[in-house]
Amino acid sequence: LRHKLAVSSIEDFSPERRFQRTISEAHPEELVDPEKIRRVVFCTGKIYYEALQQRREDNIDDVAIVRLEQISPFPFDRVAREVSNYPNAETVWLQEEPKNQGAWVYVSDRIQTATRELNSKEVRPGYVGRDAMAATAEGYGAVHTREQVRLLKKVFSKDWKLNEMARKIPV
Repeated sequence: LRHKLAVSSIEDFSPERRFQRTISEAHPEELVDPEKIRRVVFCTGKIYYEALQQRREDNIDDVAIVRLEQISPFPFDRVAREVSNYPNAETVWLQEEPKNQGAWVYVSDRIQTATRELNSKEVRPGYVGRDAMAATAEGYGAVHTREQVRLLKKVFSKDWKLNEMARKIPV
């Protein structure tokens, strides 16, 4: 990771620290109360740092970001707990990979199962990412950058709702 926010303190490598299957919202002091959060975004990998930077640049205070550090075996208990922490929020999966190549296909059903079985209220997550495609990348740096900006704007947009998943948010 080459993002300036992707750093660890020396304490993170001490014997007292352990691997975390999920990492809760790391900056709750930047957000409104959990009951007022409108969207909780799950993601994994470097897109987290880009999303955090975008949230700060746009002064968004009602979208929480949760990192899944372990996809398999799936952390059902942790995901269910994270969803329940934000009772009025819609749940979204964010990835930069095309829909048919990233973790979406794996995590979507598991998020539903976690919330149904552990919270007694099934949550169907929304998807924010690239459309399905045969190639793993756009092929052109400028196109990749434009698409990345579109994803980050969409995940924080108040104009986009889960029931409008097919709607495109122009950049």
